Amino acid sequence: MVFDREQYFNVISKKLIFWSFYLQNRSKLNLLDDNVFSEDFCCELLNMIFSWKLVNGNALQQNQSGFDLIDKENKILVQVTSTRTKKKINYTLSKVDISQYNDYILYMMFIDNSLQTSQLKKEQIKTSYIKFNVSENILDVNTLLRMIKSLPKTNLIEIYEYVRNEIVNDDIDREITSDLTKVVLSLAGKNFKQYANKRLPLPFSILDKIEYNKLDVYKDFILENNIYYPIMQEIYDIFDNEACNTGEAVWEKIAQFSRDIQIKEGLSGDSLFTRIWESCCEYAKSDPKLSVLSIEKIENCVRIIIVDAFLRCKIMKAPREDDENVIAYRYKANV
Repeated sequence: MVFDREQYFNVISKKLIFWSFYLQNRSKLNLLDDNVFSEDFCCELLNMIFSWKLVNGNALQQNQSGFDLIDKENKILVQVTSTRTKKKINYTLSKVDISQYNDYILYMMFIDNSLQTSQLKKEQIKTSYIKFNVSENILDVNTLLRMIKSLPKTNLIEIYEYVRNEIVNDDIDREITSDLTKVVLSLAGKNFKQYANKRLPLPFSILDKIEYNKLDVYKDFILENNIYYPIMQEIYDIFDNEACNTGEAVWEKIAQFSRDIQIKEGLSGDSLFTRIWESCCEYAKSDPKLSVLSIEKIENCVRIIIVDAFLRCKIMKAPREDDENVIAYRYKANV
């Protein structure tokens, strides 16, 4: 089957998102048997993206400490981990053998896509024997997707074939989509009234909206999690085809939380975003129907739904349309 660039990229994006989301939840449950797969998977994927020559470090020495992947020709080390903290980086640096890997470049490949990187990138991490720059040598799913999107189509097809063959467990896709759907229905409640005059928001720049609402703390949080937008669109489209208006019901619930918080607490900016998130989490956790989900899964799903609502301009103020290079995020409603 021959796709255009966007179709190839969409499949790659969805596969990597599901992979990250799935491993993130398994690591929180101490189910780490997929770590070896992650190392080997990342090894080949990074080689395809950056033209590196990585191999698994354990192939050279059993239980290699300090890194998982190594490219001796280009002097590159990669640590694959779901723990995105300064402590983890310092621990990794402390375990690298100085005598063997002097002047190598270390990259941290974070498979947990839920945490912010803005604060981490401001940290001062010093090392005298191995090259590591916290603002340049951190990789995650978002970073990889940005790199992949700019690759020539032949490379895009190669990566498409690789991730399609490696991440084949449809149960993972169904599990995550099912979790998101359960939380969506919980937030929607019984608010399935008719929305006769659905209006599409004007196009806007994500960065402009973030700056307009003074979301300094949540800037990276929103930019990292906007990759879930296509998945949310699929969920809402399914319900819209059944004339359920689920998307509108969810956005009205979130907007209601926002209005109540602004009236009662007078919050704005990062504080308002935090309270909207907390209110939605509290509401979802109190729903008996969601008792089948762990607290972590509920929080992750709410995170995705809140960012999606922000992108669709259902919460927070939209900036003025004065940027010629805007990014349009529109809900395709039946109007």
